[in-house]
Parts: sequence; structure tokens; C-alpha cells
Amino acid sequence: MEDITKKGKKGFWVHDFRPGYEQYNTSFISFVRKYRNLSYFAAVAEIMGGDRKTLRDELLTARLQKDDDEPIVPIEGVKLPSASLPFSDHSRPMSRQMALNYLRTRCVSEELALKLSLYYTPSTIVFPYIEYGDIVFWQEREMLSKRFEFPNEAKTGLSKTNYLYNFDNVEPGDFVIVVESIFNSISIGDNCTASGGAIIAGRQPQKLKALSPSLVVLAPDRDKAGIMSMRKNFFLLQKDFKLAYSLPPVGIKDWNEMDQKDGVGAARYFVEKNTFDLTLPVLNRLLTAA
Repeated sequence: MEDITKKGKKGFWVHDFRPGYEQYNTSFISFVRKYRNLSYFAAVAEIMGGDRKTLRDELLTARLQKDDDEPIVPIEGVKLPSASLPFSDHSRPMSRQMALNYLRTRCVSEELALKLSLYYTPSTIVFPYIEYGDIVFWQEREMLSKRFEFPNEAKTGLSKTNYLYNFDNVEPGDFVIVVESIFNSISIGDNCTASGGAIIAGRQPQKLKALSPSLVVLAPDRDKAGIMSMRKNFFLLQKDFKLAYSLPPVGIKDWNEMDQKDGVGAARYFVEKNTFDLTLPVLNRLLTAA
């Protein structure tokens, strides 16, 4: 059993004085992020005191184009669905409150909705994918059904498999957790990205390389499809990353369900205390038991 908060983590020990919280290891940038409620990129920009576009371009040059024959070109001006409003906009109070009520059922507070720059419409929640401060993609989810919308790939050239949700909230050089869905990513929090499905595909491995992680933790849903996905993801990633895995406890399908059952923070705590190295023999045992 591994505590990933201490695995390859940089910085100094600090103390969180809130009830129930303990010491944890963090960097100065992480301290600024927590103090100012910022993404990693926004915290770096604030510390550097420079223009965000210039900083983004420098980071793209240094990371996204490293060892890449086809450098990723950032998409400028991705348009969100019509009628989308940020939660900082109170001009539609009834729609906003209905959206917040729905998010609370998924263990997402108003404060977190603001931090993650979520948007709402009268019937949906819009989740922007943000890279280096820019919206590069989005997912729209109906509140009363499990219907999803994405940018039209034929018209925009944007594909879900080219992005990782929560990219800007991963500290480069630290561990990164990969889950299936956005709500699972939100439940686990910082350093957790969502691939939008059980299988990592498209340009997503390159996005992981851009973060230079010390450890990649595969944390799929606890169902047969999720566990079986680790085989393909293992062979896709093993040559470039040190791998580990974490699964929800028996009886819990996914990380957001765990927070709904046991309270906000339960999923994060469980993953931090129940992460194991993923090797071929371990993978074979997991697949056999699935």
C-alpha cells in the first residue's frame, strides 16, 4: 500500500489546521494554489507576474512540443454552447440555483464550481477543458438525463481523445491520476485528470508526457470494463511512465459514488492510501479476478 502524496512529491512539509486535516507535502506553487484557490497554471502566472499568453506559449514550447513529431497547436477561441453562463454570473438566478442544486447531489460545491470555471444553462452543466488558461474543449451534460454533448468534431476538428479534463490542475513533475469521468476527477481533485472513457487514446498520452509525471495512477471504475481497460492502458503507457493503480472499494462503482456515500474527500483519501504499483504480474492477477 502506497501513500502517493509522499511519492515523488517535492517541497516542504506544511500543516493544514482545519479539523480532520494533517500535515502534507507541498511546493510553494501548491501553497499559492490553495491560498488563492487557483489552478496550477494560474498560480504560476500570478507568481511570475507576466502575461498569461506569453507564459502559455513558453510552456507549450517547453512541454507539448518536446519529443513530438507533430507539435500540438493550441486552439484559439473555442466557443462554449450557446446560453452558457459562468457561475459567477447571477443574471439567471433560478437556472443557476437549479444547477447548483444538481451539482450538490454530485458533491460539487458552489466554491468548487467557481474554481473549476464551470458553466450552466437552464438544463445543463458545461465543463470546459482548460489548458494553460485557455478553453480548448468542453463537455455539456444534461442535469435530468445522462446525455452528453461535445464540440462537433467534423466542424471543429476537436476530439475528446485529444484532451484530458483538469489538465491545468496537475502540477508538472508530480504524480497524476487518470480516471474515466469528469465527476470522478472532481471528486479526487488536484492532480487528477479524466480521459472521458475507460481507454486512454488519441493525443492523451502526449498530454501526460507534457506533465512529466513522476507516477501515473490508473484509477478506473470498479466494473469489468474499467478493470479490463487497464490492460490496454498499461501496454500503451508502460514504456514512458512509472505506473500504479487504485480501484474503488468493493461495492462502490466509481469515485464520485464514494463521495456521495461517505462524504466529500472520501475518494481522495482512499486513493492516497490505496495506490499500488502496477506491474505485468499484478495486472494479470487483476484481469484474472475481473
